[in-house]
Amino acid sequence: MNESALQQWREKAWQRPLGRAEQERLNAWLQAHPEHASLWAEEIALNQILATLPAPPVSSNFTSRVMQAIEREESKPVASQASWRLIWPWLSRPWPRLATGTALGLLAATFFWQQHRATEQKSLATTMHAFAPVAALGTGPKVLSVEVFQDFDTIQKLVPERPMADVDLLAALHN
Repeated sequence: MNESALQQWREKAWQRPLGRAEQERLNAWLQAHPEHASLWAEEIALNQILATLPAPPVSSNFTSRVMQAIEREESKPVASQASWRLIWPWLSRPWPRLATGTALGLLAATFFWQQHRATEQKSLATTMHAFAPVAALGTGPKVLSVEVFQDFDTIQKLVPERPMADVDLLAALHN
């Protein structure tokens, strides 16, 4: 943490001379951390030497180079187009396309399965609502209990959908 605080003070000193309030805070920090005082003294000396150096000369074609850089930046494609160009080659291969299609198919199947289950539950609730008055009709030991409705689906599956014809009875009737 001390190194990062010292680095922040260095960066401020590189950009501009420190103000009176900043210098007081720096002095207080250096008194709390005397091990960094010699590094700070070297930093100040280096900044003073660098300030005496003349500014580097600007090249004669500086303006034209800046304008060319601006033109290059303006001619670059928009980021969304560039990102699409990076994705498209990946999707043109068979395995990524298969993986993407499979993932989308699984998402769709999960959605439709949930819808199917919700429809079944709604149908069961409607059926139970229709049988509720029947359960309330009787009194005493003949009252339909909840246990009857718990096995309703199983009992309904046991009964065949179409009654089977009694062949012996039909033969006796025709004779």
